[in-house]
Amino acid sequence: MNAFTDLFIRRPVLATVVSLLILLIGGVAGLKLQIRQFPQTSNTTITITTSYPGANADVTVNTGAPTDVLTVPRTAVVYGLYGDSAFVVIPAPSGDGLVVDRRLIRLGATRGERIAIVDGLKVGDKVVIAGQIKLQPKSPVVIDQVGALPPPVETPRP
Repeated sequence: MNAFTDLFIRRPVLATVVSLLILLIGGVAGLKLQIRQFPQTSNTTITITTSYPGANADVTVNTGAPTDVLTVPRTAVVYGLYGDSAFVVIPAPSGDGLVVDRRLIRLGATRGERIAIVDGLKVGDKVVIAGQIKLQPKSPVVIDQVGALPPPVETPRP
């Protein structure tokens, strides 16, 4: 092991070439890595003021104004290779009963068991939250009110 390190000490040009080669390989690998989804970020300002007697601290966190967003339960989202989707319950074309329609959706922030929907659904859409593995578009469905989720105690605001 000592001979290995001595090689780079005696030959600084070799050490420089090897270092540049490692840097080049790392740069190429970094550029070729694929990013699945860019997270949404927001700037947060934190102000901390302290005074020595008693070591009191006043903390102010500015997170921006609250916004209204459409959220669905986490179980309503079907993650797929070609994009995330949700099954929406619609009236059957024949007029009797209900069927499902698959809609591609764009997800926003996640809070607890709720996910914000940026695009693809609108307020009032009824989404399937269980059993999506068995569904195909235009499959007939029946809404089970017995197993309905209770409304959340606190409305998440991503």
